[in-house]
Amino acid sequence: MKKWFLLILAPLIMIGLLLSPLMGSGGLEQAWPRKEIRDREGRILFKIEKRYRLYYLGELPLPEALRPLLRQRGSLNGSPPYLLAENLSGEEARRYADMAGVVLEDYLAPQLIAGPSFASLLRALPRDNLSRRGQVQLTLAWEIQDSLYRLLRNAFEGSGRISAGVVDLASGEVYALVSFPENEPSLLLEGLYPLGKDLPRSGVFGEKTGIELPESPGVYWPSGEILATPLQMARALAHQLCGWAPRIHLIKKTSLPTLCRPQRKMAKKSYIYNNGRSWLRLSLWPEENPRFVLILAGESTRIPPKKAYAGLFQALARWLPEGDRPMDRGKGFPDLRGLTLRAALERLPREGLRIEFEGVGRVVKQWPLPGTPWKKVKSCKLYLRDAT
Repeated sequence: MKKWFLLILAPLIMIGLLLSPLMGSGGLEQAWPRKEIRDREGRILFKIEKRYRLYYLGELPLPEALRPLLRQRGSLNGSPPYLLAENLSGEEARRYADMAGVVLEDYLAPQLIAGPSFASLLRALPRDNLSRRGQVQLTLAWEIQDSLYRLLRNAFEGSGRISAGVVDLASGEVYALVSFPENEPSLLLEGLYPLGKDLPRSGVFGEKTGIELPESPGVYWPSGEILATPLQMARALAHQLCGWAPRIHLIKKTSLPTLCRPQRKMAKKSYIYNNGRSWLRLSLWPEENPRFVLILAGESTRIPPKKAYAGLFQALARWLPEGDRPMDRGKGFPDLRGLTLRAALERLPREGLRIEFEGVGRVVKQWPLPGTPWKKVKSCKLYLRDAT
């Protein structure tokens, strides 16, 4: 190829790349939010990163340093510019930046760090409900979301629908929300089921839950029958148990966590509806001193057996107040190092313990030390430091 032709072609290529950095299969998908999103403990679930495509405009054969890229693509097709690589990091792109004939195109690409269990939910978050800050923190707990995702994936038979969620009864925080098939609306948000006589009406009829996703309101028939979504029923159940109906939400609020102090002893630990075509189950957990409600709803799929919940309950147990965790009783004061202040406070009892903290960021030091017997603990102090 003659050098004069390259001198004309290169500027044209550069203009085209500058005009379309967000177009094409590698660009930023409109379905993804343009925010950094973290879980309730501050771990990154999703972020937007600058990535690079590498084109070669020089003469063939390829320089030796570029041949490994060609092996990844298989072969060169057409005429220059040749696309040799996509989705390169900044560090990878810098290796080739000064090579003759190389042109780099930068673009913004969504990076789903948390994996498939969060994918459909993060896509569904409306942009209007996201904070204007540089990042958004959700109420979702990574391990619980993963556990619930695996549970439903195993139960999903490829037909019908199945959805599930875990909600804190007192605060309304959603610890997990999963649905199959992943491209269809969640039954917890849009499915309507008859409200049983053993569930209270408060917080259900005609009122949405407050969750930052599209949801259906309840329906009241002239006959007196009420149809409600599973999330609306969970809110009414919380009102019956705790004495208030919390606003259910996915985006973390600034208020400190609240624990439910049951106003009455519940006669039933679960609510089950099944008409042969669709089913619904709301279960309180733990049964003796409930903090969470596990909600499952399905159409043309079977209710997962009780043994299927073992991994989910194990993940939930670490979020129970000290003394209520079956796996932690007798182990003494917990190890809070590495946690955000909010996550650390959620591990501690809200009564009978004086809590002090110093600094910002994550816990780097604590007093008393992990494992200290609870009978010796009257107060604690947490020292925090911003890792950035």
